[in-house]
Amino acid sequence: MISKSISKNRSLSSKKRKPYLNWMMQTLRWGHVPSVAQAQTFEDHAQAIQDHMLFLSDNMQAVSENSLKTLGIPSWMMCGIGDQATSEEKFKHVMAFFQQASIYLRMNLYLVKQEVLLESLIEDGVSFERVDDAPYALMLLKKIQIQATKAYKKGWIDIQDVGSQWVVDQLDIQDAYVVVDGCSRTGGKSFAMQNTLRSGAVIHAVDVDARVFEEMKKRASRQEARNIKMHWIGTGEDRPLEELENKADCVLVDAPCSSMGTLKRRPWLKFAYNQSDIENFSKMQKSILTQQARWVKPGGQVAFAVCSILKAETFDVTRTFLDEHPDFQSRSEHLLYPDQTQGDAFYIHVMNKQK
Repeated sequence: MISKSISKNRSLSSKKRKPYLNWMMQTLRWGHVPSVAQAQTFEDHAQAIQDHMLFLSDNMQAVSENSLKTLGIPSWMMCGIGDQATSEEKFKHVMAFFQQASIYLRMNLYLVKQEVLLESLIEDGVSFERVDDAPYALMLLKKIQIQATKAYKKGWIDIQDVGSQWVVDQLDIQDAYVVVDGCSRTGGKSFAMQNTLRSGAVIHAVDVDARVFEEMKKRASRQEARNIKMHWIGTGEDRPLEELENKADCVLVDAPCSSMGTLKRRPWLKFAYNQSDIENFSKMQKSILTQQARWVKPGGQVAFAVCSILKAETFDVTRTFLDEHPDFQSRSEHLLYPDQTQGDAFYIHVMNKQK
């Protein structure tokens, strides 16, 4: 409705569309918090929410459903954040979601030298800064039509959130020859892997929706990604792609989830799901992880990732998997909380398969 009535409504000028869209996003972010109607700054909003948090105990299970009206976040979501997080920590995580996410670029340094790329962006008027601990990420400092730049047209850059890039950075794939992106969608993480993979390595991009591969092919052409093989698998298949079983050095399972780590960009998601939906996501994630872990060879690794900070979709999934699969051992586990980044929050757990 918003897209049709505002953002794609050409009867409105761009000057009119912008304030309408900003108002809608602010309403989605703050509309359920009663004391912020007159607030003018982010600090005012934060104080209104913190005043409410003072009434909450560390036992977040005691929060009533009224928290949706007073805090703007459903109580089941508050209760499910993180792993053994205190109410103060949850407050910090939640407050970060009321800010707007920054826009990030990924440098494709397998195509161009970094200094040439950065000089090209500056010539095209792109204002950016480097991101600590994200070697291929640039954060835009002002909005610009990035698709019109020379660097984008040549495939030297792509638009990708820093959290998504961070997931790929956690993978140990420098020496890998066979990598599987098990829930690839249009291939953002597959393309990001090319910055790290050695020459001759193959990425198998897998998805249950064949339609995503049309967009992936366009992106692959622009970014000169010739080492990606695309595979469609049916949702009802018990052992899909048997030819890959025990063959992959690394399998990334970027599983479907509630996307609750993306509330900075998609504030409406907090109204889209309930606790039962999260339980269903968790069951599906466990099934997908179990299914795709078959592709990992002895000595290889499987990485489970989701853009969520809910315990049911993160820690619970991988702990259940490790309990049921003693041939896998935890190598590293991280949750990038929303207050630790200006982008999306993500969880990743890398697990090694015994030789």
